[in-house]
Amino acid sequence: MEPMREYTVEDLLEAVKAGRVDDMLAILDAGHVDVNAEVKIEDDNGEEDSRTALVYACELGWNDTVAFLLSRDNIQVNVKCGKSGKSAVMYASENGLAEVVRMLLDHGGVDINDVDADGKSAVMFASENGHAEVAWMLLDHGGVDINLVDEEVRCSIS
Repeated sequence: MEPMREYTVEDLLEAVKAGRVDDMLAILDAGHVDVNAEVKIEDDNGEEDSRTALVYACELGWNDTVAFLLSRDNIQVNVKCGKSGKSAVMYASENGLAEVVRMLLDHGGVDINDVDADGKSAVMFASENGHAEVAWMLLDHGGVDINLVDEEVRCSIS
C-alpha cells in the first residue's frame, strides 16, 4: 500500500485556482493543511502577495469552491491578506461577484465594515467599480457604516 501523500497549503491553493473541489476535499481531509493559512502568490503585476484559500476563491469567483470552503467548520471569513489587506468580501465586492457576496453574507460572521490597507470597505469597492447590485446587497444586509472614508476621504457611496 502506498503511503498517504502529505499535502501542503500550496497544493490547496492550486486546487482552488483550478476550481477542483474534489482535490480540496482530499487535501483538507488528509489533515495536514490549515484551510486558513496564507500562501505567497505572485499578483497580476508580478509582485509577491498572499492569499488564503477562501480569499483566493472569492477573488476568482469560483462559486462551487467558495461554497465548499464556507462549509468547513473552521473557516475564517474575515482574514485580510497580503499588502492590500483585503478580505474575501472585499475581493468579491470589488469584482462584482454578487453570488459570492451573497454566499459570504448568508454564511454569517462577515465584517462588512472592515477596511483594507487604504481604508476601503466592501461597499466602497462595489460602488467605485460600478457594481450597484453588490453595493445594494451589502446595504440591504444592514449594519453598513456609510460614514466610513478611505485614505482619499471618499465615502462608501461616492
